Amino acid sequence: MLNAEVLRIGPYRIGFWSRENFEPPHVHVTREQFGAKYGLVPGVRLAQNRGFAAHELMEIRQIIKQHEQMLLRLGMNTFVKPEATPEPVGARVSDDLLTVDPADGRSISAPLEWFPRLFHGTPEERAKFEWSFEGIHWPDLNEDIPVEGLLRGEKSGESPASIQRWLDYRARGEKEPILTLPLPPDIAAELKKMGIPTE
Repeated sequence: MLNAEVLRIGPYRIGFWSRENFEPPHVHVTREQFGAKYGLVPGVRLAQNRGFAAHELMEIRQIIKQHEQMLLRLGMNTFVKPEATPEPVGARVSDDLLTVDPADGRSISAPLEWFPRLFHGTPEERAKFEWSFEGIHWPDLNEDIPVEGLLRGEKSGESPASIQRWLDYRARGEKEPILTLPLPPDIAAELKKMGIPTE
């Protein structure tokens, strides 16, 4: 899942799908229904494109190159699979299940407790979702779940600390900040303490 959307620049959402622990470092970039995947090692290179025009791909590559070190430090290792993953065409969230219907005719269900953001979301937040490049995005919960992960029976890979931080924001009635440039001073200071350059 893009559970972490770690950067938003203009219309582009840049982040990582969780549970991609066996692939080389890479990022996913989405805008509306379009998506791309860029490898980070060795060097920034396009690995997959779905709908972006050539000029946008060049612009996105420049953005990623500009923030490559930060993305590498924030990112995760992942493993590129040659097989295609079916697109989602339907999704339902009940009090205890997430059910997704891929385009190949299957239905996949998983316990809602596997995805803490959905589990803690309100019915209204759960009902508001959009199709993203490789799965489903819940904008009010900043949650992305890839179809490929559901097919493999994978739970959310988000850390308990990250979930608790998100719950703390919710308890205060605040939205979790999504990094934009320039970064808010408190986020920039926190990243700097972690040794992550933000410029």
